[in-house]
Amino acid sequence: NGKDKAVIDLQLHTIRKSPAETLASLSEACNTLGVESFDVYGDYQSNPQQSYLRQFESEVARCFGKDDAVFCLSGSMAQSIALMIHANSHSTAINDSSEVRAFACHPTSHLLLHENDAYSELLGMEALITGSTMDFDIDNFKQNGCYGMAPMMLSDAKDILSSENDALTTYPNQKSITCNDISTLMLELPHREIGGKLTPWDEVQGMSALCKDKGVKFHCDGARIFEASAGYGHEALAQTAEPF
Repeated sequence: NGKDKAVIDLQLHTIRKSPAETLASLSEACNTLGVESFDVYGDYQSNPQQSYLRQFESEVARCFGKDDAVFCLSGSMAQSIALMIHANSHSTAINDSSEVRAFACHPTSHLLLHENDAYSELLGMEALITGSTMDFDIDNFKQNGCYGMAPMMLSDAKDILSSENDALTTYPNQKSITCNDISTLMLELPHREIGGKLTPWDEVQGMSALCKDKGVKFHCDGARIFEASAGYGHEALAQTAEPF
């Protein structure tokens, strides 16, 4: 009987709950996990034994093989923080007072398509689009899709980070920069807008080595890093996070 079959909506990445259901679920989770107090500005001065938030962050850090972690309310917030930190450290490291702070990303990056140019409007940064000519059309991408595109590859990274060309052009303000102005290479795993394609693992490792050689931070947009780790056949998330 077709009427008894549940409908699976593949358009949503989460199951939508009402506000009441969401708050009730949070209350139940607090009781289950023993969360008995609110954090105070992130509990930065507390240790994991004193703060559930710091305990959670420590567990995430261990899971990913990193020294520490910080909870952010959204991925957009987290990536903006990371971009600014990398840009500041890059400027200091090369004694650069350039007005152009840039990062490199795939044409289908979430920052380009879904964040209303927050990196430019709020951070004053510019994007260098890999493999791009200056006919990048964000509206066309959103309306017609871009499933035929390939994921970011090592050759794309080499084209910009190993380039001696002074005519690299940024988006959205078409500023002319050199490869020395790029503080961060951002790789999304997997690439959401092109159907979940993964950059081959040996290419990811090659990008990591290239970034280290060029003094550029290698950042992972890991909104779907659990799927990426499974796709690579990794036994642990720390293996997937290691190159970044």
